[in-house]
Amino acid sequence: MPHLHPEQLFLLQTLILVGIPYFIWENKFVKKYIPLVVVQIILGLLLGPSVLEKISPEYFEFLFPKSSIPLLQGLAFMALTLFGFMTGLHLDFEQLKGKGNGFAITSLSSVVTPLIICSIFGFSLFYYYPNFVGPKAGLISYSLSIGIVGAVTALPVLSAILKEMKFIERRLGKLCLGMATVNDGFLWILIAIDLTIAQAASGGYTEVLKIIGYSALYFAVMIKIIAPIFRNLIHKGILQHDPCHKTMVVVIVYICISALTTDFIGIHYLLGAFTAGAMIPKELSHGIMVKLERAVEVVLLPFFFMLTGLKTNFSVSDNEVWMLFIWAVIFSTIGKVLGVAIPAYFTLYNHKEKRKAIEKSLVLGSFMQSQGLMEVVVLNILLQAEILTPISFAALLLMAIFKTAMTKPSVLLIHRIFGRKEYTGEVKQINNEIIEM
Repeated sequence: MPHLHPEQLFLLQTLILVGIPYFIWENKFVKKYIPLVVVQIILGLLLGPSVLEKISPEYFEFLFPKSSIPLLQGLAFMALTLFGFMTGLHLDFEQLKGKGNGFAITSLSSVVTPLIICSIFGFSLFYYYPNFVGPKAGLISYSLSIGIVGAVTALPVLSAILKEMKFIERRLGKLCLGMATVNDGFLWILIAIDLTIAQAASGGYTEVLKIIGYSALYFAVMIKIIAPIFRNLIHKGILQHDPCHKTMVVVIVYICISALTTDFIGIHYLLGAFTAGAMIPKELSHGIMVKLERAVEVVLLPFFFMLTGLKTNFSVSDNEVWMLFIWAVIFSTIGKVLGVAIPAYFTLYNHKEKRKAIEKSLVLGSFMQSQGLMEVVVLNILLQAEILTPISFAALLLMAIFKTAMTKPSVLLIHRIFGRKEYTGEVKQINNEIIEM
């Protein structure tokens, strides 16, 4: 193999990681059923030690020598930090107002039901499969981690899917986004609790009390001081809806300070990046999102997926990986679909049109299956915290890919099933009915 200078190698890596997944996704069939993030994650796995290194070690060493990893890690770290920030920007608690008790019940159930079911599953794994349990995981932290992994819904990826399927402005789409907002809020709280519990097992309760105290102070400062400062600066016209270069520099500095603070506290830098985004008023968040979103999603995140692929090493013949994958998919799907569809059917829809109520409830549950990048982020946090082992990380990563890839096909399948008798069966008519929902 020829030797490449570092600059040449980096450009080749960028060409592969950014270009290949996007042009694969541009295929009409792929684009119709699979989100871009799924293609990017799969490419990261294929180029990692699980596939490429086993098939052709010389090509793997040529493309990703150890000397190139620090640069990839830096770009992946920046991508992850900015993604956490953008996830916070996506949160819009205004859209939760006035939706009624049915929405509140269904949203809560969409988190709690899969959390409980998958935590029980994690409880059994802790005792019967110790090789799935990380060195710093206790019974509670590991069970809660599996519960969190099963309960994740990715707000950014779900939003993209809803846009592609023309649901974004419909009532069902708005319900999905509202529930995903609740899911994301709970998710970060649960991760903070989980990491604190893991700290208790390794650092003692004195360390935990410090984390709780500093965390309370941090959130109080963000809510009572930082958020009002942003609102005041917007009101005075110092910060514009279309942010200039100076504003973007201030935002990046703000993200770094917030992420550093939570990392020093011990509740992970991503929680700080997420909270930083959540505190920015919506009048400013859209402009910032426009400036960052494309560059992060298309250019930076592929490096994070590549690094995730390099962390993932399993054999196709490893039965334990596939066992955990299958059971995780089953329990997570049951928890999420039932946790959404049942309360939605009884609280959100008119029972006089029973067939449509069932269909819409199942579609709602299917959309909430989307895990995407958020699941990959959570798994990386848990692996870094040594709560998960590499083998459980690999299995649960495959679950995230599978469930996200199946979101669109499952929604289309539900409409096909319910459309056979009610409609003529023509694809065009079924698609029109989807849009009307």
